[in-house]
Amino acid sequence: MLKSVNLRGMTPLIQSVEHGNYSVFRFLFEIYVHIQRTAGKKYPILSETFTVQDKEKEETAMMKAVRLNRLEMVFSMMHMIGPDKPLNSVNFINQVDKSGRNILHLAVMGKQKDLIELFINKLDCDTQPLRRKKDCKSKVPQQYDESNQFSQLFVTKWDAAGSGANMKLQKMIDV
Repeated sequence: MLKSVNLRGMTPLIQSVEHGNYSVFRFLFEIYVHIQRTAGKKYPILSETFTVQDKEKEETAMMKAVRLNRLEMVFSMMHMIGPDKPLNSVNFINQVDKSGRNILHLAVMGKQKDLIELFINKLDCDTQPLRRKKDCKSKVPQQYDESNQFSQLFVTKWDAAGSGANMKLQKMIDV
């Protein structure tokens, strides 16, 4: 049942995100986490579940949560990413919808400052796979920030250190 999909290609987890039902989302999420922890690498249900895309928009649960501004759901999923956690950042970095957009594109388009900052700092800090990804219009996420209100979020300490901008890096560290 947990990996089943309906006619629209949606898993129960994706459906809970679409309908904004956090209690169902959290219940399903906890079941996935429990199965993953008890079965280990033999049954990677979490990574498999988080790569399923619906048929209509070709969105994963994370992408749908970002687009629909379901912050609690996004933060719950992001909390499970890390070296000693069940999810790997690759589960989210390589995902794109039918327009070729990733979660950072969607966060910028939705003007979601907290998510932009979270994604850049947790998933994209050094190699920039999210910031460099072009969509079907050949636009990177920052190009959707038409008012430049998030431009400072797109520059990280890693960028300043890599470019040799020591003064800028010092200011970023002192803040």
